[in-house]
Amino acid sequence: MIIAFLYCIIILGGVLMIDLSTPDTLLYNSAVLSSYIRKNTKESFGYIFFDNIDYITKLYNDNRMRDVTYKNILDTILCGSIYLGFDTYECPDCGFETTIPHTCKSRFCSKCAAKSAKQRSISISAMTFSCKHRHIVFTVALELRDYFIRDRSLLDLLFIASRNTISALANDAKFRKNKRL
Repeated sequence: MIIAFLYCIIILGGVLMIDLSTPDTLLYNSAVLSSYIRKNTKESFGYIFFDNIDYITKLYNDNRMRDVTYKNILDTILCGSIYLGFDTYECPDCGFETTIPHTCKSRFCSKCAAKSAKQRSISISAMTFSCKHRHIVFTVALELRDYFIRDRSLLDLLFIASRNTISALANDAKFRKNKRL
């Protein structure tokens, strides 16, 4: 099997950078996963997924797991390894070389999720109302859940409707409060 690698050589500020990206076919090869060696015995999602990869693969093969979920699990297992690609930096003067592996950037990964969680919290806090905390839960009736399972794009409409409902309630409460004064 011939595996094509994409080599990009970029010179940035006197540093030679080589980007070696691994194609998707290599990522899903079971030989790659079985040859992955754990660096330590931390109890993180990546290691838990790695220990249960046979069960996870069985669920995926039985169509009990979505493609995007399976891909995120595999990416989490391979996070920080050269199988997801790496950048090599070389000093043109002394020849010192450093290799930095790519990360998975998945929300499943405990290491990569921290950065996206901070960005998401900043984004959400910019949209919130300046009022005391209120906890509201929107649920989907049992009779309607099959529609949302079959067509996941309907979830976007659900969140838009929830946001509009909360906004209408908050604005109406402000209007009534101002009217009394």
